[in-house]
Parts: sequence; C-alpha cells; structure tokens
Amino acid sequence: MDCSNRFTTYEQAVFQLTVKKKDNREQPFDANKITESLKKACRKSDVTAILDLSKKIEAALLSKKKTILTTKEIGREVLKELKRFDKMAYVRYASIHKGIDDPKLLEKELSMLT
Repeated sequence: MDCSNRFTTYEQAVFQLTVKKKDNREQPFDANKITESLKKACRKSDVTAILDLSKKIEAALLSKKKTILTTKEIGREVLKELKRFDKMAYVRYASIHKGIDDPKLLEKELSMLT
C-alpha cells in the first residue's frame, strides 16, 4: 500500500520559568499575572496595547535565559516598560511593587520620571 500524503511536524520550545517569591516560596511563572497587574495599573488603556506590553515583558524575561526569576526582577522589567508606555501607570505599579506608603518616597519616585 502506497501513501501519497505528506506530513510535517513542528517543534516548539517550551520554557517553564519559576518565580521565587519574597518569602522564598517558588511557583510556576504565570504571564496572566503580569497582564492582570498591567490592566490594573493602566486602567483605561486599550486591552490590545496591554496584551502587547505583557508579551514584550514576557519576551524580555525569557531573554534573560534563567529558569528562576525573582519577583523583583519581574517587577523591574514591568516598571521599565511602563515608564515608556504610561507614566501614571508606572506610578500606580511602583507604589504597590515598591511598597511606597510615604509621600516623600512617592515624590522621589515621581522626580525620577522627569
């Protein structure tokens, strides 16, 4: 019996990143968490733009070629991209990520934007 069909297979690299939390617990990386935090920080921004930004951040994290990332590393990457994307979203995210609860510290963070 002769088969005239041709089959092609594709390989796709799968990277399983792990996130090391502040209390040293580890959990699998979840890109949806970045997207959700961006939605909160960016508020009324276009969802497509937020998804694109999230993918850009994920690509930057993958390019680090590390399997374990800290929440600080992820936060720094998010802040770096938000600084370019939306300065108010940067301030919102920074106030939570950096735990800014003092107006003087917030003022210092704002001065770094200019």
